[in-house]
Amino acid sequence: SRSKAKELLPNHSVAETADMLGYSSESRLYDNFVRIESITPGEYKSRGKNLEITFGFAPTPYGDALFASTQRGIMKLAFTSSSQSRDDLINELESEWHNAEFIREDNLAKTLNQQVFSNRESNQNVTLFVKASVFQVKVWEALLTIPEGELRTYQQIAEASGNVKAARAAASAIANNPVACLIPCHRVIRSSGVLNQYRWGADRKAVMLLRESGNRILNQ
Repeated sequence: SRSKAKELLPNHSVAETADMLGYSSESRLYDNFVRIESITPGEYKSRGKNLEITFGFAPTPYGDALFASTQRGIMKLAFTSSSQSRDDLINELESEWHNAEFIREDNLAKTLNQQVFSNRESNQNVTLFVKASVFQVKVWEALLTIPEGELRTYQQIAEASGNVKAARAAASAIANNPVACLIPCHRVIRSSGVLNQYRWGADRKAVMLLRESGNRILNQ
């Protein structure tokens, strides 16, 4: 359970805790901490009416990032880049949810940054509140099962999502992931071994994978 995992993690490694709780891998333990809640069609159609969205920016290990959340969970984690400034990300968020009330709160973004990027052992439960189809949720949940330091192909994610013939659709769902890192779409590559593009930059994807590979070695 989540509560038992929290008791064990301060004194044991992720691998040890996963083994004690009977999980088949570290990824299943991580999956137990991240939950995806879908925004209903009606809520999305209203474009955020009666919805309060708090957003802000914080420096992450992979660069400056926008964090946006509601009381129900994190709805966006996106990196700035040479082609997408802070203003661009804010405009994108406000355009999609133009009826919502927006509150700028960089301190909350810094808190979320610590929660997301702190050592895995200290992670709290995280709920993601995102717009998604049933298939997209299946794809994103499949991504949650990829252990840190490992990779999967688009075909493997399609199979894990329950549709072996939907590699192209799985790739589309992966490309439209609104929450970087927490839904680890960066761990998916082409069957040829090519890293492929990444929504927030191929170079950033390479750095993320290298860092995670190092973390996995250190945790062994």
